[in-house]
Amino acid sequence: MKKLIFAAFLVPFACSVSFGQDDEMHSEIEFGYDDFNDPTTIIVESDELTADGIQIIEGELISLFPGDQPIANNPGFITIATEVEGGERVNAGDEVFVRFLDASQNSEGGVGFVNFYNAATGELESAGQITIDPQTGVNSVLDGASVSNGVDSVLLSIGSDGATMSNAPDGPTEVLGAGEIHNHLVFSLDQDVAGAYGLLFQFESVPADGGDPITSAPIWLIFNNR
Repeated sequence: MKKLIFAAFLVPFACSVSFGQDDEMHSEIEFGYDDFNDPTTIIVESDELTADGIQIIEGELISLFPGDQPIANNPGFITIATEVEGGERVNAGDEVFVRFLDASQNSEGGVGFVNFYNAATGELESAGQITIDPQTGVNSVLDGASVSNGVDSVLLSIGSDGATMSNAPDGPTEVLGAGEIHNHLVFSLDQDVAGAYGLLFQFESVPADGGDPITSAPIWLIFNNR
């Protein structure tokens, strides 16, 4: 089971990079409420599943210059921009968090907060250190089986009121529609070891009207570092 989660991702796949560029060359993680007027869960756009039915989102770790720490290809998080009737956005003022999970407790095959696929043994190890920079707050550090710095959840953004400017690094002049979000987290691998790294996370939204939090199912975010 553990082999099946990551082994298939240790192959080249097309991931473009955007750091302050005008074109949206990076990948976006698209998500939103299942029902805009009466939300009960957060849904995520992804057609890939693990054997135990957990959605997979792919990324890649790259170094811009020799000797640099490998960092993610700047994955963006964006609410799906469809009609309000489609229910695939959040509500204005809702706080949306990304919560990182201990995969040993929340999946059949995971082993920790950082799940490293060791190609030499064909097994997962709770090894490696990944720093998550929300760019608007304190960094969190996931270190193998634990959170060694910060907290296990970071505020991604607040649902726009229709006039808020995007705080995404590559879209500072973008005005978001009501209920939309567009922001990035920066993931950096603190020790440059080749292999595939998996983080299990879920979205959690705190409604502005004081209602109960709304969450997504767990999702695998897998980065390939070659």
